[in-house]
This record gives sequence, C-alpha cells and structure tokens, in this order.
Amino acid sequence: MEQIKEPEIDIAGKYQPLFDLPKARSVIRGESDELDIDYARKLAKIDTVVISGGRNSGKSYVVGLAIANWTAEYDYKTLFTRYTLTSAEDSIIPNFMDKMSIMNYDDQFKTVKNKVLPKNAKQNSGSVTFRGMKTSSGNQTAALKSLEGFSCFVVDEAEEVPDYETFNKIYLSIRTQSHQNISILSFNPPDDEHWIYKKMFLERGVPGQWNGIKDNVLYIHTTYLDLNPDFVPQSVLREFNRMKETDYDEYCQVALGHWTKFVKGALFHEKDFQKFSYEDLNLDNIAAKFGFIDVADRGMDSLSFPIVYQIGQFYYVVDWYFTEDNSSITLPACAEYIKHHKLDYVGVESNGVGSVFATTLNDMVPENTTVMFIHEKNNKHTRIVTHAAGVRMKFVFRNDVPTGGMYDLAMRQFFRYNKDKKENKHDDAPDSITGAKILIDDLSQY
Repeated sequence: MEQIKEPEIDIAGKYQPLFDLPKARSVIRGESDELDIDYARKLAKIDTVVISGGRNSGKSYVVGLAIANWTAEYDYKTLFTRYTLTSAEDSIIPNFMDKMSIMNYDDQFKTVKNKVLPKNAKQNSGSVTFRGMKTSSGNQTAALKSLEGFSCFVVDEAEEVPDYETFNKIYLSIRTQSHQNISILSFNPPDDEHWIYKKMFLERGVPGQWNGIKDNVLYIHTTYLDLNPDFVPQSVLREFNRMKETDYDEYCQVALGHWTKFVKGALFHEKDFQKFSYEDLNLDNIAAKFGFIDVADRGMDSLSFPIVYQIGQFYYVVDWYFTEDNSSITLPACAEYIKHHKLDYVGVESNGVGSVFATTLNDMVPENTTVMFIHEKNNKHTRIVTHAAGVRMKFVFRNDVPTGGMYDLAMRQFFRYNKDKKENKHDDAPDSITGAKILIDDLSQY
C-alpha cells in the first residue's frame, strides 16, 4: 500500500485486513510473501466486509482510502452505492478524489459524470461507479440492472437499506472470475431488529461490536476513540462528553456505535435492570433455586424456562431454556436443566397442554424438586403489566451470554414486549419471568 499522507487513523490496527485483502490470492499462489500464509488463507475466504461504528469514527474515510488503493493497485471495478444517492458529482466523487490524492493516485484517474476512470486504460483498468440503489420512482429493480463486470460492491450508510433482498440482489451480481469479489457494508448501527444485525451478527453468532474474521465475513468496528484526538472536532468531543454524562445509552449508540434494543412502547428497558456475569456471582449465599415453565401451546410459541437463583433480595436469572421445539425434545431437556441446577421448585403453567406437560415432567425429576401446577386465571398481558414494577426491582440478568443463544433470544423478546397488548406477537419470555416472580413471592411467604 502506498504511503498515506497525514493519516488520521491507525491503518496498521483494526483496519489493516481491509488493505491486505487484495494481496491474499497472490500470497497463496506463491507469487508474494507480503502476508503470513495462514492469515492469507483466512483473507482469501472473505467476500463480505462489515464496517460498523459510531459517528465521527472514520468509516467513510478508511473505505475511501481502501477503494482508492484497490482501484489503482489491483484493478478493482467498484460499484459504490447508497440507498438514496443524488448529485454524486457534487459531493461524493470530489470526496473520493481527495482520497485518491492522499494515496498519490489522482494523476492516474479522471472523473466522467458518475464514474472515476483511468486516464490511461493500458496502464490501469480499475474504476469506480457511483449509483443510488433507489430510483426517483422508488423502484429498486430498475436501478440495479447492468451490473456485469464489477468486482467490488460498497454500500455506504447501509442502515438506510430497508431489507436484505435489496442488498442481496446486488451481492449476488458481483461475481467476476478475475478478482476476489468483495461486498462492503458501512453503517452506523440502528436497533437490532435491522436486517444487517439479524443476517450478519445474530445468525452468525457474532457480538455487535466485534473485530475479526468469521467464516466469509470480515468485521471491523470503529469509534471516534480510534482517531487521533487532534482530528476530532472539539464540538464533537464536547457533545460526546455531554452524552456520556447525561444519557449514557445515547452515548453508546451515537458515539460508540452500539446496537440499541430500545423499542418504542416497550414495557421493559434494558437500562432499568442490573446485570451480572456468572463467574462473578456469589454462589455461597443462595436462598433457593427456582424455575418457571411457560409451555408452548401454539405453533409459533416458544417454551420459556428461566432458571432463577434467589440471593439476598434479588432474583438472578442464571440460565434460560427457550425454544420452539416440540414436547418430545423439551420434556427431557427441561428435566435435565432441573437436575443440572438442582432446582428446589419448578412452576409449570398448566393451562391447556401445560397440565399434561407438568404431569409427565413430575415423573422425570428428582424427589427433592417440587413441581407445582400453576393454573392462571388472569389474562397474560394483565398479569405481566401488573407485576412489571416488581420484575424491574427484583430481577437481575446476565451480561455474558453468547449472541444468538437461547438466553439472548429470550431477552430480545422480553425487551420487545409492548405496553399495548395489540402490538405483541409473543409473550413467552415476559410471561415466564412474571410467573417466576409470582412463584418465588408466594413461596417466600411460608
């Protein structure tokens, strides 16, 4: 890579793989020894780069430098997009040519309407085309035609792309034989209901602010803290410091680029709860161990079984079995969870199919575990709302569970439960937590 003039960002750190990617194939073929061979093999499998981060984190700057490098040194043909992109000639292209200048490539390229092209096609065949994904009529299909020949696809401000299908249509069109085809998503993380989080993080078991390589995806997460402080405007620093003191959740999302779990109208908010790590939990002072099973009684419901240790005045949710599997799987699994945690009491909501489930489970657990049949007469939503304040005051949840695991999925449903009953599709997680609270409170009276 050419020497960068007055670098604003430590390229040798977390961004280095972005500049090493085009070198991987030649190293594997024995044509170069610039990279470690094992590292090159990992890079050679990558076809997607996910660059996330907070405001003023340098994402666009680094992507611009990388694409300038790929264009001039490796003859990449790049399609640079935003969901809505107008007047590229007036803003984005001049900005990109600044990156060309920083990399000392500007004398080799020229701008022609919405493209950056080589001045001498015999010396260089790389190019960059700037195009919006959405047409003025709102039809994406028309904007995505004629994509042959591109080897790199960049989506800037990717959080604006409304669905995975729009991205995937172009992703599948980047398929040249001459290059390692790469698609880059650069964005400020919105809430974790967004398709990028579901497809690129949740489904792959990758935490939100991770840096590394997982299978075919390179993850780079950036914040303003990665920049030399001299390059961060003082007004931005003051605003971030204000957020940090007055609204830490806003600071985490805006400045640090965290995915937010906040949902408008949600009954429970993550910031209202204490968190704990299991390895730091004091297990010497457990008053009792409880569980509550909300049995799945519809096709799209999940069986929800939080495991709760009462320590002092708080209820610590140490484990959570949460699945859509049928009873042939969930019954023996619940029995094993009960044995493993040596639970004292397990409440089973015995309305409908729950009664059969509880009866069968009772014959499968140790004698020192009491299975209690809980028949609820009240409406679930009313029960959850009524006990919401008590849940906030008493329950403590883990902060060390794997992304995409059962505990994580249960918590996502819990924090999306809405105050308005009509807005809720699922109530399994909050109902089982409420059931556990009622069970523990009732037993504590004796």
